[in-house]
Amino acid sequence: MRSTIRRALLQFGATALTTAVLFHYLPANHLFYVWPLTGVQLAILWSVWNHRLSRVTQICAATAGFLAILIFQGYPLRVVAGLTCIQGLELWGMAAVLRLRISRFDDLKQMRHVARFGIVAVVVPMIAATLRAAVFYNTVHRTFLQTWFITGMAHSVGLMVTLPGLLFLISEESRRSQKFRSSYRLGLPAMLLTFAVTFGVFAQSKYPWLFLVFPPIVLALLVWGLEGAAIICPVITLMACYATAHHHGPVWVVVQGSMEIRTVVLQVFLWMVPGTALPVGALLDERQKAESEARAGQMIYQTLLDNAEDMILLSGLDGGQRYVSPGVLSLTGWQPEEFLSLAQLETLHVEDRDLARNLIESLRSGKRQHHFRYRILCKDASYKWVEAFLRGYSSAEDGHVTGYVATVRDMGSLARLEEQWSQERADLTRQNMHLEELAGNDELTRLANRRTFNRMLTQEVARHARAKNSLSMLMVDVDFFKKYNDRYGHPEGDVCLRMVAESIQIASRASDFAARVGGEEFTVLLPDTDQAGAEQAAQRILSHIESLQIRHEGSPFGYVTVSIGAATWPPEFVADEAYLIQQADRALYESKKTGRNRLTSMTADLQEIADGAMSRRTES
Repeated sequence: MRSTIRRALLQFGATALTTAVLFHYLPANHLFYVWPLTGVQLAILWSVWNHRLSRVTQICAATAGFLAILIFQGYPLRVVAGLTCIQGLELWGMAAVLRLRISRFDDLKQMRHVARFGIVAVVVPMIAATLRAAVFYNTVHRTFLQTWFITGMAHSVGLMVTLPGLLFLISEESRRSQKFRSSYRLGLPAMLLTFAVTFGVFAQSKYPWLFLVFPPIVLALLVWGLEGAAIICPVITLMACYATAHHHGPVWVVVQGSMEIRTVVLQVFLWMVPGTALPVGALLDERQKAESEARAGQMIYQTLLDNAEDMILLSGLDGGQRYVSPGVLSLTGWQPEEFLSLAQLETLHVEDRDLARNLIESLRSGKRQHHFRYRILCKDASYKWVEAFLRGYSSAEDGHVTGYVATVRDMGSLARLEEQWSQERADLTRQNMHLEELAGNDELTRLANRRTFNRMLTQEVARHARAKNSLSMLMVDVDFFKKYNDRYGHPEGDVCLRMVAESIQIASRASDFAARVGGEEFTVLLPDTDQAGAEQAAQRILSHIESLQIRHEGSPFGYVTVSIGAATWPPEFVADEAYLIQQADRALYESKKTGRNRLTSMTADLQEIADGAMSRRTES
């Protein structure tokens, strides 16, 4: 909520400041060359558009800032109300249409998104200009058409000049862009040349040299792409507007007429600057990205070929060998260029050449794949048995097989591969066993989980039935653990649970089985243990946890404690899992009810056991 309020205040301040500056520098003829306010508002609104509350507050803040300045300027109430509503609707419409496809600066590096941006930046302001012209009707000394075109173009130019630059400045791209750092030696002179030419063109009023601005713009775009366009367009716009407002620049040479006509000419020029720079910058960035991806893909393929142990051979059916991978060196001792200088059949043993000729004829007749074994010539004049997999490739013109790709493998390495695969299977088996062990343990405390505990309880009950020994169980619960989490946070709560689990393990015997069965609930299964032994084990756990002195201001004891319920099944009866758990749970409830940080011990009621057994026999 605080972030929403801060952003709303930022939107209000930016809108009010921008509007105030625009009115302060408003020419005497009350004609705005450029209206950048919508671009500023959109840049601030952009990052919170998907959040409904923030979106509404941003639009309201922008509208309020604009309204405040209009009232301060003393405009009639009808004009103030009309312009405020139109500005708010234009802002909402722009954001709703553009934000669907353009969510960050890098999205503008695609031509289809730049085209969408350009269309919206013209259509929406022109629609809004129709409403503004109606508001200003009979208020200004201009025709409806003049007011419509000038205000529409001012908003369109302002949006195209302002929004890309602001999106770049507030985005991650501006902080991690390598383009400026890697090419500043070319880009910076090109940028300075662009600004110098623009300054020179608009500093004089004798020659119509507007066209001279575009060549250095293209030069800067060739180096810095869309990022360069985002910087160049606002600077050129600022220079052109300032010079024209002070009766300098080509506009005063070309146009001999009213100020309205000069304004239109300047606006068309200013629109052409981003209208040229943004598409060209996006096109260059698209091309650069495609080239980078192609180089990356080529590098991947080359890396795969260079590091492949097998030899990969590209050859034509005419006998010319076109490519061989570096794997030929380890297989035969030949360098790739040496191997390619040999004739196709020269690399085969004499006795295998007829088979090779038959395979080539089979490929020529249309069969696409072959597998055969032959002896390959090594650099030391020896021969080595290899296994080759051939796949034919076709000509793009007629679809006929014109060559093949062969993957050649040393047959002596197959035995080593089988041994390696056997070792990998053994490793995989061990990993699976380890994963099964992890699946049976609690991830936080590394104690057994509930599923493993239930399985172990079933086994111990069955063993108890055979051996006729006592079986005990402890249920341990951390006191006031919810308050501990609320006060110290869940990370500290996890640390506390790990320390409690470690204490339970330390205090338990090797034959005991501890598990975490709930959030802060643990159980300890005590085989061959009577009630006295269970109470001793519980006291050890209580003492060990108390000795940790884990601070707990939400507990009346001042430190972390546990409550324990103990249940013992006598050897006279066959143990019942559910009943044993029920008795331990009852005992735990009594411990918590009578003050916590204590032990309550129960022995299974023999009469209740007998009644339960009789009831089960009657039902059966």
